[in-house]
Amino acid sequence: MKFFRLIANVTLFFCLCHSVALAARMVDDFEDGNIAKNPEWWKFGRLITDVVTNKGKAPKGETLGKRGLLIEGSTRNWYIGGLGTYLGIDSSPYTHLELFILGTGKDSGQIKIELWDDDNKNWKAEADPKKDYSPIYDDIFTYALLVDWEGWKRVSIPLRDFTDNNPGVGNDAWDPQQLDGSGGLLQMSLVALGRGATGKIAVTLDEIKLSVPKTAEKK
Repeated sequence: MKFFRLIANVTLFFCLCHSVALAARMVDDFEDGNIAKNPEWWKFGRLITDVVTNKGKAPKGETLGKRGLLIEGSTRNWYIGGLGTYLGIDSSPYTHLELFILGTGKDSGQIKIELWDDDNKNWKAEADPKKDYSPIYDDIFTYALLVDWEGWKRVSIPLRDFTDNNPGVGNDAWDPQQLDGSGGLLQMSLVALGRGATGKIAVTLDEIKLSVPKTAEKK
């Protein structure tokens, strides 16, 4: 009996450890109604933001929070603006970036997601204001997401699908782990673009997180 109890306890221990390893890391769910803290987001360009009450039907089998972040703006030259937040975390256990997006139709806009890792190991994301605030020493990996649907959708992006957007800067490798003094994944930026050179963005975001989904499937 003691032997079987021991086996059961060991099995439970490993299951719990596995569960912890797979727990998602929330970046922001906007439930506090404030993008100026926990975490702090900064805005750039002509992007308009507002924390709003979520409306509409959640995707099948999903549950939405009470609030989301509405981002809006227009452009005559693709670029609208964006927002960013400092992370400074070890994101190596995670395989995907996930978020809910409420689209407003085929011309909802585009979001360029930027992830900065710490190659010079100083926990700082130095940017060059003379070069559109691009990283000076670190890699920036990007993924372009076209929002062309109406209603809520959960988007799950494999981190392997992000590409190096500044070859020749940093070490040109995705290394978001906190090793040898590195700050790991330093920063996330969301850059808003129109679907065309003249266009707009009008979407709501919710529950931005790093995860290891049960089904490693991009949606």
